[in-house]
This record gives sequence, C-alpha cells and structure tokens, in this order.
Amino acid sequence: MLKSVLKQFNAKKSEIEIWLESKRQHYSPIVYASCDIRNSGYKVTTVDTNIFPAGWNNLCPSYQKKASALFKEYFTINHAKCVLIVIEEHTRNLFYFSNIWNLKKILTEAGLKVFVGSPNPEIVEKTFFKTADDENLEVYPIKRLNDEIYIEDNKVCTILFNNDFSNGIPKILQGVKQKAMPNPELGWFKRRKSEHFRVFNNLADEFAAEIGIDAWHLKTMFSVLEDIDINNDKDRERMATEADRILKLIEDEYKLRSIKSEPVIFIKNDAGTYGMGVISVKSGDELRNLNRKNRNKLTTGKENVPITNFILQEGVPTTDTVKGFTAEPVMYSVGSKSAGGFFRINTEKGDNENLNSTGMQFVKLCFEEVLGYKNMHFADEGENCKLEYLDLIYTVVGELAALAASEEQFNLK
Repeated sequence: MLKSVLKQFNAKKSEIEIWLESKRQHYSPIVYASCDIRNSGYKVTTVDTNIFPAGWNNLCPSYQKKASALFKEYFTINHAKCVLIVIEEHTRNLFYFSNIWNLKKILTEAGLKVFVGSPNPEIVEKTFFKTADDENLEVYPIKRLNDEIYIEDNKVCTILFNNDFSNGIPKILQGVKQKAMPNPELGWFKRRKSEHFRVFNNLADEFAAEIGIDAWHLKTMFSVLEDIDINNDKDRERMATEADRILKLIEDEYKLRSIKSEPVIFIKNDAGTYGMGVISVKSGDELRNLNRKNRNKLTTGKENVPITNFILQEGVPTTDTVKGFTAEPVMYSVGSKSAGGFFRINTEKGDNENLNSTGMQFVKLCFEEVLGYKNMHFADEGENCKLEYLDLIYTVVGELAALAASEEQFNLK
C-alpha cells in the first residue's frame, strides 16, 4: 500500500523540500528533537516526539558529523558562540551521561565553546561523572547572579536544555535573561502529547494535500481523557468506553482499506516520557479488568509524578526488523532538519508493543551500513527494502514531527 505513497515522495522531492523550508521559516525551527517512528506497511508516522532528546551517543559517526554541521548553521543564525548544556538533576544513568558527552562533542565540533551544568543543588563544585563508554564528563554547578547564569566566572550566552522538566523548572533557571532553548515551558510538567499530535496531524493533512497523497498514511487517531484515577472503577469504565469507540473507528478504516490487522490502541501518560505509563489494549474489557501490575504502570510517571491525563492513541505495528528482532527507527533533527537516527530494537517485544522498555537495545542507522534490516512492505518481489526509500520517508516524517514541535513552541508566545 505504501509503494504508491513512495512514488509520490520520489516524484515530488523538490516540492517537498520547498514546502518544508517554508514551514521552517514560518515557525522558527526548534533547536532539536527526536521522534519514534512506526512503519506498518500501510502507514508511516511518529508515535512519540521528544523535545529534549537524549540518545546522541547512538548516532553513528557520519550522522554525528551531520548534526555538527546543522548545529553550526543553527547557532550561527541565532548568533551564539558558547552554550551551556543543562542536564537532568538527579540521574545517575551512565548512558545518559554518554548522551551528554557525545552532544558536547558534536557542539564543540560545530565551533562552539561548551559547558555542561546541573541545577542539582548537591553539585557545589566541578564534578566528573563516568559515562557508559568510560569517558569522564565534566559537570559544573550552575550559578546565578541577578537574572543571569554563570559557570564559574563565565557568563553563559546561550542555554541548551537536555532536561525534560517533569517536575517543573528549577527556581535557579526561572526568568533568566540569556537565550534558552528549547523553551522550558515545553517541559513535561506542562506539555501534552495530545497537543503535539493535534499539530502533527494538521501538518500531515496540509503536507499530504501538497504532494497528492492520502494523509491517513501519515497520521494516528487519538483521544484524550483527563482527571482519571486508574484505580477508580467509574474512571476505568469511562476509559474503556472511549477505548471501544476508538477501536471501532480504527476497525472501520481497516475494513475500508482491506487491512487485515487487528486494531490496537496504546494508553499513554499524556505528559510522559522514558516509555513510562504505557500499556496497549485491544478491547475496552481489558481496561475494565485491568490487573494490579498494569494499574501500577498507569499510576505514576517519571520522578513519581501522578498520572491523571491519558492519551488513547491508535497503535501502529512495526514491520521493521533488525537482526531478526522487532525494531523502530528513532530520527533526530537539528533546526527541524534531519540529522539521521538509529534503530531501537527489543529482544522481548512483538510488533505491536512498546519497544521503549525492558529488552531495549540500539543499532546505529547509517543507511550505508545497516546490516540485517528487513521490511518486505517496501520490497520488490523477493527483494529486501531499498535503503534510499527508507531514508526518504523516515527523514520526511522526522522533519514533520520536528516542525510540529516547532509549532508547539511558537504557540507558547
């Protein structure tokens, strides 16, 4: 089914780039983003977009080089020569520190002077943290003088947040004068997945009309429920009724398009991250009879923040596999332009499950180096996927997601 869509992508390459650039000019591109993409063979879309992306350590060397060039372009336009990366306050995750070490390296190679700082008040002097690759990451305490941020005696000119602010913006970072990006008001204490997908679906509609395809191939159906206590029977019934409604709408679309897949929806924390607060269901009865283990999953998110608002989102099964394992591409952007990505694989999950969970691994996605990749939906009869097709469609979907994030930031003004 997607072969006809790909033909239009190939035929309209120049029109696509003109359209994307016009949107970048209109919304002022967000500094960076990453998105999880699902390719079912009948649609390719983002199922989650992160505005404070970790995982820079998972990019292959050629994509890190590309990211450096894009950061250089972005910060030249924004007149920045030095950057403070603000990290998560309380993490001791070695892989997160590898992410920061690689992000600092990428920015340094872009010609920027780079510091790494933590708002954690327990860090009172320069501290070294070991990364998963046994590098030493130099982290400074953040100092504030009036409304300006300093690292030692160096006044910071630009702040780059790599902290998703699930618990709100630390007081030391509130109302500072320096340019700060992304806007910290996009932290998970305030941002909603449902708003992102509303914006993304509107952009997908406009994009699809521009190049002459059915926008259904690029979108997911979703609904939002607020003020839910997952342990309350009446609230769970409300969620189950809505789940049945969404599942019926998906089933109707499948019948219309002769798709034989069984509909599934993901129940997600509408303000969540790290793959927490996520389950999948195929009927409302699964929610009515939800066991204690899954109720606990939907009770609190990162940093034990209570979950009360949920997005019910159409599940898109992945038909990507790498080395025989279920996989999904994670695409990165800088200034709403693609910087490449990697595959998240999971040795313990199936094609319609959350891969951002136990069993997760990462495989670098340099298209000229991908080994063991299969997706027969893009293949000619008996052949493997043409990697240039993979590159094209995943790049465009990733840039659409970044543009949606840019519009979210624009709408805060």
